[in-house]
Amino acid sequence: MREPLPKRAKVVMKVIAILVAFALFLYFFLARFNSVKGFFGNFLSIIAPFLVGALFAFLLKPLCNFLDKKLGDWFTGKVYRKKIQSGKMTAKQAHRKAEAWSIVIAMIFFALVIIGIVMLIIPSLISSIVTLKNDFPGYLAQLNVYMENLAKSDGPIARFVYDAYVKIASIIHNSSGSIIDSLLENYRTLLSTAFQVVSSFLSFLVSILITVVSTVYILINRKRFGAQANLIVRAAFKKPIADWLVKEAQFTNRKFSEYFTGKLLDSFVVGIVLFIVLTIFRIPMAPLIATFMAACNMIPFFGPYIGAFPCMVIVWMAEPNLARPIHVLIFLIIVVVVQQLDGNILDPYIVGDKIGLSGFWVLFAVVLCGDLFGFMGLLIGVPLFVVIYDLIRQLVLYGLHKRGEDQLVADYNFIYHNPDEERAAKKKRVSALREARKKARDAAEAEQQEALERELAIAHAAQEIREEEETARQAAEAARVAEDSDVVELSDGTAPDAEKSATPTAPASEKAEDTE
Repeated sequence: MREPLPKRAKVVMKVIAILVAFALFLYFFLARFNSVKGFFGNFLSIIAPFLVGALFAFLLKPLCNFLDKKLGDWFTGKVYRKKIQSGKMTAKQAHRKAEAWSIVIAMIFFALVIIGIVMLIIPSLISSIVTLKNDFPGYLAQLNVYMENLAKSDGPIARFVYDAYVKIASIIHNSSGSIIDSLLENYRTLLSTAFQVVSSFLSFLVSILITVVSTVYILINRKRFGAQANLIVRAAFKKPIADWLVKEAQFTNRKFSEYFTGKLLDSFVVGIVLFIVLTIFRIPMAPLIATFMAACNMIPFFGPYIGAFPCMVIVWMAEPNLARPIHVLIFLIIVVVVQQLDGNILDPYIVGDKIGLSGFWVLFAVVLCGDLFGFMGLLIGVPLFVVIYDLIRQLVLYGLHKRGEDQLVADYNFIYHNPDEERAAKKKRVSALREARKKARDAAEAEQQEALERELAIAHAAQEIREEEETARQAAEAARVAEDSDVVELSDGTAPDAEKSATPTAPASEKAEDTE
């Protein structure tokens, strides 16, 4: 009979099997990388409207939760209070109405914001394009004069700039004629291209419709989806692992919500300030520039620079004298001052210590995620890296605690955690405690409201029972009174007959006694 393998040998065999399986999977993935990449690309293009809808629902969720709480208190306390007390409506039904109205108001607010941005950008963009089209020959003439004056200077940089300008101008001049000729010759290609553009536009409209529907559906069922995910996790994993996964999901949700809410508010304030300042200094196309700069401010570190360069080109093209870009210098000074105010005052006050990363790791996250995922990586890179950083921190702390190296953690915190960070951590703990107390108070108020509703229902049922008993008592009293009246009438009708029948019998008895 074979002896059982020791426990360590079983563990080694499991590790070897896992490594072999991972190696095979990695080989298959690398060997068919293009096919796998194409499959995931097609899959992402199909579910893109649902992902965008989930993103919009995630951004609107804080507003819906706020409106849900306020409208729920208002509906149960004032609007439907009499109906709830009379038993015609329950508090749960009132809260459902509040949830529906909160989603409607949030979607209307989101639509108004999108319409406002479009109405702000489109007219300015059209007027800018029309102005650029009308003034483009003048711009070219000014640019030619400026370049000719630059060519007369003896500096090497000026000569390099002039040579580059001449080469670019010759390429554009030679290619414009060939492009026009090729377009005239290949009109069938133009027709097919136009058909593709129309079909792409229709598919874009369908994607917008799917995005809106998925956003509304996710907002309506957000609590149900969370409960279903909790059930799946609890069913698939043991209790400690399930508790940890739920805790990490809540941490991820909180970090993403805090980051995006803070950055949206910060970008909105930056856009308003830029619009006011640019309007005061009469910088051309102030609404378009302020909106574009506010949108680019959502990207940490590189966002202001990405937005400032094209805006600077637009302002420079609108200059009356290209050789003296006064408005460009004013615009650059305004951008630098506003970004300094944002980085030192607005962003720490609005976003605060919600990220929990140093400047180096924020820069690393933006560069890495931007290179891996493109523009979407620039937006979600920082909160995603916060979650990954927290997971690595937990693994390190668990490993040190398992090996009995808790003193290393204490020494690290003593050396590298300054008082400012300690105060921030204390402030964070106090805010978390306040939030927990607020949730407990809300739960107690909800429980008190439910107890009040139960008491009202019991009182209503007791009132109905008392009314039924009173009705039965009155009916019994009426029956008893009617019975007594019948007895009285019956006794009044039989008394004289008894007297008459008793009168003649007396002499008969006396006569019988006399006879004896």
